[in-house]
Amino acid sequence: MSLPTLNPTNLTEAMEFAKFVSTSGHIPKQFQGKPNDILVAIQWGYEIGLAPMQALQNIAVINGRPSLWGDSMIAVCKAHPDWRGIEETYIEEEDKAVCVVRRNVHGDIQPIKATFSYKDAQKAGLTNKPGPWQQYTTRMLQLRARGFALRDAFPDAIKGLITAEEARDYPDEKKGPRNVTGSDKDTDMIDDIKKKLNKPDGPEIATKYTMHFIGDHKPIIYAVASDFILKFTDTLLAIDKLEKTQAQKVSLMHDLKDKNAETIKLLDEMQQAQIETEIGKYIV
Repeated sequence: MSLPTLNPTNLTEAMEFAKFVSTSGHIPKQFQGKPNDILVAIQWGYEIGLAPMQALQNIAVINGRPSLWGDSMIAVCKAHPDWRGIEETYIEEEDKAVCVVRRNVHGDIQPIKATFSYKDAQKAGLTNKPGPWQQYTTRMLQLRARGFALRDAFPDAIKGLITAEEARDYPDEKKGPRNVTGSDKDTDMIDDIKKKLNKPDGPEIATKYTMHFIGDHKPIIYAVASDFILKFTDTLLAIDKLEKTQAQKVSLMHDLKDKNAETIKLLDEMQQAQIETEIGKYIV
């Protein structure tokens, strides 16, 4: 005899489920006694195809945003009908992790490649951080390359989430590193979920952040502004690594900014300042 799966079907059931589960000692500590966080995780799990208990085990709220553990992100992408495999390697002589994810695009198997090197980690200020970046450097480089490749290949499956390992390296935008648990941001997110679950069916109007590239690369549409900013930053880094003169690199970076001018206008003042800061790292 098997027990039925606990699967809330409306907001009332979800809130009752969250209150009930929050009293258990068999869920991750970050959710114990915190029904609001559980409700948020359940909603995110629903968005990416995870059952409630799977969501609690695989979604982490770090520095103010939900994220997925690296192995869980692969599992979510593998469930996508267009998944065609992943290959992860490490080039020791270059201290660089490489990840290639293959996706079926209208019958054509396309490889999406991402890399992350020790030099990239140094430039991002990660190598001096105590903890995993000093203890398991190779593993952290591999997880970062994997996260980039999966996000680029399956944005429709991941819905704007990043890996928990990566989220740890990004401070909260306004107040520095902190846990979102119990914060005003929780209340805002709960209210947003209530509105989403209670509103009638119909077309949803949401801001889309389109990342345009130089060349033939197809644009990528993100639902979250921070993901657009991350991709814009990654692209600046990729340009900086090209074997071109500094003047050519600067020209390409200006072209990139011009191509994304309309999307940048959608960002708030702080986010626009962040874009300018990132560009300023390369253009003196």
